[in-house]
Amino acid sequence: MNDQSNPEPAELDSLQEFSELKERELQLRTTSENMKQLFELAPFGYQSLDEDGCLVEVNQTWLDTLGWSRKEVIGKSFAEFLHPDWRPFFAENFPLFKELGVVTSVEFDMLRQDGSVISVSCDGRIGRDPEGNFRQTHCFFRDITDHKKAESYRELSRKILQILSGLGTLPESIHRILEVLKQGTKFDAVGIRLKEGEDFPFYAQRGFSDNFLQHENSLLEYTKDGAIYRNKDGKAQLACACGLVLSGRFDSVKPYFTSGGSFWVNDSLVLLDIAPETDPRFHPRNQCVFNGYASFALIPIRVKEEIVGLIHFSNKQKGSFSRSSIALLENIASHIGEALLNKQAEAALQEERKRLTDIIDFLPDATFAIDRDGTIIIWNKAIEKMTGLSATDMLGKGDYAYTVPFYGEARPQLIDLIFEDNDDVASLYPNIVREGETLTTEVFCKALYNGKKGAWVYAKASPLHDQSGKIIGAIESIRDITDKKFTEEKLKKSVAWFKALFNATSDSVILVRPCGTILDLNENAARRRSLCADGMRGQNIFDFLPGESSEMRRKAIDQILYERRLVQYDESREDKYYRVRLFPILDNQGDVVQVASFSRDITENKKAEEEKRKLQTQLIQSQKMEAIGTLAGGIAHDFNNILGAILGYTEMAREIISLDPMASKYLDRVNEAANRASDLVKQILEFSRQVESKRVSLFPIYIVKEAIKLLRPSLPSTILIRQNLETSVWPIIADPTQVHQILVNLCTNAFHAMEKTGGVLEITLQNRELVESDVQHLSEIQPGKFVELAVRDTGDGISSEIRDKIFDPFFTTKSVGKGTGMGLSIVHGIVTSHEGFIICDSERGKGTVFRVYFPAVERMESQRPMAVELDPSGVERILFVDDEEILVELGVLMLEQQGYKVTGRTNSLDALVTFQNHPESFDAVITDQTMPGLTGSDLALKILQIRPNIPIILCTGYSNLISEEKAKLLGIKGFAMKPLVKKEIASLLRKLLDQTKANRK
Repeated sequence: MNDQSNPEPAELDSLQEFSELKERELQLRTTSENMKQLFELAPFGYQSLDEDGCLVEVNQTWLDTLGWSRKEVIGKSFAEFLHPDWRPFFAENFPLFKELGVVTSVEFDMLRQDGSVISVSCDGRIGRDPEGNFRQTHCFFRDITDHKKAESYRELSRKILQILSGLGTLPESIHRILEVLKQGTKFDAVGIRLKEGEDFPFYAQRGFSDNFLQHENSLLEYTKDGAIYRNKDGKAQLACACGLVLSGRFDSVKPYFTSGGSFWVNDSLVLLDIAPETDPRFHPRNQCVFNGYASFALIPIRVKEEIVGLIHFSNKQKGSFSRSSIALLENIASHIGEALLNKQAEAALQEERKRLTDIIDFLPDATFAIDRDGTIIIWNKAIEKMTGLSATDMLGKGDYAYTVPFYGEARPQLIDLIFEDNDDVASLYPNIVREGETLTTEVFCKALYNGKKGAWVYAKASPLHDQSGKIIGAIESIRDITDKKFTEEKLKKSVAWFKALFNATSDSVILVRPCGTILDLNENAARRRSLCADGMRGQNIFDFLPGESSEMRRKAIDQILYERRLVQYDESREDKYYRVRLFPILDNQGDVVQVASFSRDITENKKAEEEKRKLQTQLIQSQKMEAIGTLAGGIAHDFNNILGAILGYTEMAREIISLDPMASKYLDRVNEAANRASDLVKQILEFSRQVESKRVSLFPIYIVKEAIKLLRPSLPSTILIRQNLETSVWPIIADPTQVHQILVNLCTNAFHAMEKTGGVLEITLQNRELVESDVQHLSEIQPGKFVELAVRDTGDGISSEIRDKIFDPFFTTKSVGKGTGMGLSIVHGIVTSHEGFIICDSERGKGTVFRVYFPAVERMESQRPMAVELDPSGVERILFVDDEEILVELGVLMLEQQGYKVTGRTNSLDALVTFQNHPESFDAVITDQTMPGLTGSDLALKILQIRPNIPIILCTGYSNLISEEKAKLLGIKGFAMKPLVKKEIASLLRKLLDQTKANRK
């Protein structure tokens, strides 16, 4: 046995060969692994199909490109991985491939595992066995999707540029671009948003549903108050991903943004997974997700770096975009942005051209323009009207065709001098004025208006320049100034006439600048200052005016400069009055350049106006007092009804509880207060002349003396009474009580004026004969004999501000509790009712005098004997009518206490029916005047038609429709003033009943 540690040489050779074999095997295995790895990771996809077209082998690149696993694809038909549109192609051409044995650069579309589509280019050959039989295919393909899209988008870009560079409006171009984008990309929806105010609505779109547009058209979001959400800069906060792109708020680090500001996703569902706190979108709406758009891209449109809109691409298939395709779309968007700018500029230029054309066309002046060749390029409406030639007839014509309508021949005219100076042409226009490049003139055009009359025109020609300043044409405007020429001729004549009038007027007229420099003045103005007109021109008017007049004139001119209107004021100089009127003279800009001053001597007018003012003041006061009197009388009716109830029931209650001294005392106080109120109503009625006082012929001296005797004890010792009474004073017709009241009221008023300081109370009574001038301000007073009663005090006097109010009812300057404010108004009413008048003369600090004038009479009237007092009781039947229920109750009660049988009615129509039904059941009727339905006088007439001789008493607190005289004319036998007093109404009733009985006998 050989030692194992010492092998034989043969064994050594075998071991060496084995070792080399193992080493070669390892090398082959390594090479095989490297080849396999190279095969799997080759840049091209590899696939092998069996004879039936099923996959038997693919490399990893193939699997990665399409997104499948090896297990999912081996053994399956290759047709399953083709886009449905290419499956028929494969079925038709695979047998041909097997026959030919080789294919080169065949392009078709395949489906990825996620449903997206890729384009591939395939090269392949057939593998055969040694006998030449089909074994399998060996095919390599590469992804050419981006290449195909690049080609497609380049074609899109070419078409879009062609659209944008072609004719058509901006809206038309955008709609055509959308069609090209929709067809070229084959996406489900494409839209373009453009800026509109603060929003970016869809300007145009293709493919989006109405539901999508309803939610997505506007990107503005609103608060609960309806305000737009705004960011800290005050700009509108735009919603969702569109808002990010349009606002330029993007982060290119994020996978869905590009450095160009575009936003894109190939699987929109991932947007739903973004946490709200990290979502950069404002109010994300996710409508693309909800409407099934798996892929969408938002590409901004910029104009000069400003984002003015975006292109919105949406597709329901996933994986529709790549960074390279987005870059291509951004390039398309940039072209659109540039084209938008050009189109907007073009549209603005066209709009400007149209605007300028419209402006020229509607200029009021006849206007035409020519180019450098003399061809007419503008002929506006005004020149059509002036020449009778339309723009259609004239545009495009040359050879001086524009001159013929004006001069009757084709020759150069003013506009041609713009291009070159020509002495022969210039000589036709002797009055040419050149201002820079503009020429103006006035000329007579004999051929205008068909040569029948011709016309004077004002022509103005100017050059037309291009952007470089080169003259490319000329424009001329023509205005008919025939009327102006005629007016100028008339003006020359008017100036001469005005100059004569200017110097003939009696006013002093001076024309000055606002600073006061005299430009012109008439002869009267110079004569008033004893100077010559030439010597005053150029001087300052303020140097010729005294201090106060100068200051007033300065203020007036300042006012004119500010208000640009007439200023008028009166001034006095050297015991004369002048009315100064200053008129502004304006330039074309409305600024005051001159002031015309008219000064008139109004001394006599001023005196007449002052006299007229006094007369008007007195007339107005008289009318005012008459109106106040009418109002006061109207109020009295309601007062009387109220007072009637108070007095009547107080009187009734007084009779019932006469044994109770305290109750009687209280009722006496009520009665006193009511009587005072009744007296006040009587005063009001007297003031308004609504009651007839009892007037007799009397000598007023006795009443005045009696009143003074009563007044003296009531006045303090600080007031001295001074009398000046004529003993032979004329008689007057008056109510003695009212004359007494007049004097008491006037003296009381004087006492109040001197109460604090004391003074003299002077009473004067005298005869006065008044002439026309004394009473001309009193429309109802005739000249003649009057008795004047004057009361003078030495108090503070009455200011002019309140003098016109002193006769108003309830007007008083006294403190609370010092009078009613009725004293002077009562006096005025009494005096007026006696056909007299009252005058107040007063000045603050100098006392007051009131003068009362009564018409005098020739002789005294005889006095009537006093009537015998009658027993007021009776048993007759009485119908008592008043619309106030409380007064009916009172009247019934008062008369029944006198023994009468009384029927009361509160409705005049009801009372008439009652009487008609039983006319013989009543011996007398007492009725109120003012009632609804039938007035008292109307009711009385109807009752008298039934029983002509029945006694009727008509009661009234006030009525301007009835008086005692009118009532008697109607057949009404009794007339009573409210408030009714029990004794008085019962006595009147008794008297009428007795008279009726006596007449029957």
